[in-house]
Amino acid sequence: MTNDVNWGQVLLYYPTPDGFDSWYIDKCKEDMRENVQNGGNPKDKVAEKIFLRLCRLVDIYCKQDIDWIKTALDYWNEVDSKLKGNGD
Repeated sequence: MTNDVNWGQVLLYYPTPDGFDSWYIDKCKEDMRENVQNGGNPKDKVAEKIFLRLCRLVDIYCKQDIDWIKTALDYWNEVDSKLKGNGD
């Protein structure tokens, strides 16, 4: 249930690789703020798409093929399980 995920918070915790241009992260954060200021919600579909865009940019940066079927929730579940597995 993606409407239970606060994509604004998830965006803050998404790990990015060393050397990844912070401009992309800042742009996603700015887009997230604009969405909320314009009546959106950090749990809505617009916010989810902003997070998904960042994930795909990271995939491109890491020279990974983009899985166009993979959802924002799929990306977050991978990260969340890694964080829980490391005891963080």
